Amino acid sequence: MAPIIVISLMILSGILLMASSIFSKKKDIENLSFFGVADLLGLVVNLVFSFSTVKIKRVLLFSLGLLLAGFFLYILITGKY
Repeated sequence: MAPIIVISLMILSGILLMASSIFSKKKDIENLSFFGVADLLGLVVNLVFSFSTVKIKRVLLFSLGLLLAGFFLYILITGKY
């Protein structure tokens, strides 16, 4: 029962990330940054977010939320937890 709840919460967080990329104000998206990066992938994502325009940030946030929600929805549907 606990894995289903955690997977459902991850799906909801992906949906909220997609919604926030659409409905957030331009000022909030401009000030978005990641702190405490510990790996190379996080460093690359931080560099992309710091040097891109607001539209690209919105697209990247939406695609990140879509991938997160889609991956965990696939896990939930197929039962591979």
